[in-house]
Amino acid sequence: MTLSFRALIETSLNPLIFTSVAAVVVSSIFVVDIAGWNGLYLPILLSIGGGFVFPILLFPAAFFSGVMQTTETAFPKVSKTFAVLSLGYIAAFMAAVTAFIIQSHAMMFTGPHALLIAGWSLAAAVMPWAVFALRDRKNLLFTMMVWMLLAAVCISFVALKGRVMDFWPVFWTVFAGLSVMLALQGAAEKISQKNPESQTS
Repeated sequence: MTLSFRALIETSLNPLIFTSVAAVVVSSIFVVDIAGWNGLYLPILLSIGGGFVFPILLFPAAFFSGVMQTTETAFPKVSKTFAVLSLGYIAAFMAAVTAFIIQSHAMMFTGPHALLIAGWSLAAAVMPWAVFALRDRKNLLFTMMVWMLLAAVCISFVALKGRVMDFWPVFWTVFAGLSVMLALQGAAEKISQKNPESQTS
């Protein structure tokens, strides 16, 4: 059961990237028509260069993770604190990049093509992270965070409907969504570890 779920998550990046690319291709026609080619540069650059830039900017999370692993046996409470710091930094960074992409298209969320622009922004925000996650499919948690990001962006669109999609409202909505889903995932993992049947299946 556990192995099949892991395999499903590992292979889920392919349809996500394919769908994101399809959404970008279709909606980019309207983005170019409304905002010109400038509206396409940012997500394309992030998708191509994210593999080089993201690891550098995510270094604090790697540092926190290293401290977490080092103190896991001797200082479990300290280890848990740094685990929260590591995941919190990753969630905040993902939310910041997402908010930056979405707010760059904020003025296009009105008019007859608002739904297509929303689709473009959703795909453009998630695609760089899906491509980045391809580097390590075995990192189950990060792949799940990409799907959590997709859900959090959808939630932000619903929560901020009719409002200006500025950086900070989008950032806090996406960050809150990611934080809640990570907390639920952690709680579910603890429950499964306490259940002997889940470990033997």
